[in-house]
Amino acid sequence: MTPNPETSFDELFETLLNEEEELARHVLVRLSGLSPEELITFEARWGEISAPRRQRVLQDLAELAETKAVIMPDDIFMISLEDEDATARSLAIGGLWENENNALIPIFLKILEEDESAHVRAKAAGALGYFVYLGELNKIPQDKVSAVLKTLHSILGNDEPDIVKQMALSSLGYAGGAEINGFIENAYNRNEDDWVITALKAMGNTADKRWESLVIERLDDPDALILEEAARTAGKLELEEAVPALLFLLGGEDREIRMAAAWSLSEIGGESAQTGLENALEDCEDEDEILFIENALENLDFNQDLIEFDLFNFPDGEADDLPEISE
Repeated sequence: MTPNPETSFDELFETLLNEEEELARHVLVRLSGLSPEELITFEARWGEISAPRRQRVLQDLAELAETKAVIMPDDIFMISLEDEDATARSLAIGGLWENENNALIPIFLKILEEDESAHVRAKAAGALGYFVYLGELNKIPQDKVSAVLKTLHSILGNDEPDIVKQMALSSLGYAGGAEINGFIENAYNRNEDDWVITALKAMGNTADKRWESLVIERLDDPDALILEEAARTAGKLELEEAVPALLFLLGGEDREIRMAAAWSLSEIGGESAQTGLENALEDCEDEDEILFIENALENLDFNQDLIEFDLFNFPDGEADDLPEISE
């Protein structure tokens, strides 16, 4: 029997143990709000649940947390960072992505340096990128950022598998600078698909338009994954010159590329981007895609409002110096 939001912990856990039982929304909501005492019991019994079921729980919690701000399953993810299953550990890191708690930095660094799974280490390297980003915004102490940068730098020079190095480089992109730009150029010039994708991600993270020509030249790449990443990067860098190519991709057959193009158009903005998105919305029949394009149009409007606000947000006294408009 599926528990209601007021169910006891024992009933909740029985539902988790029963792999034929659906992980309904209210089950996940209840799970994300365990009391301190229940968390202790949960941690002790978490291993009783099969690995595939634990993975499903973590996936569903992460997806629900993205759509419902009231869902805060961080305690479950923290417990799962030490799961015996590598996939579960990786999912737990993903669930903590964009969490601004500085206490996660040493935890992720330890995982990056010690976890036996290359995929988990790569996930940790990617998660640390958010703290590099926060450091660039001066939202966390620079000594903490320095520790992250030092470790990520060391990854690029050791014998780690490519997947770990690639995630480290992508995260380092947020810091930018001559040395990081050199790493990005080297990755791009390897002309290997995975490294080109990594370089494009890092380019987008730098927010530096110096990469414009390289990004645009990949907007007709024959490889779908490279093309998708180039479309996404064009939006991160707000490349107006990329709008015609993105509009073309918006009408293509590959759904993921269409979605990347749609969101990038919303980031770049302008009349052509808005018209293209509105036309795509009219022609679209898939419900999920319709919702995505609607969100993209809302994002475009939001960004346009910010631009207009900045245009009219004059420092004190400067507005008085503007010429009057005669009627």
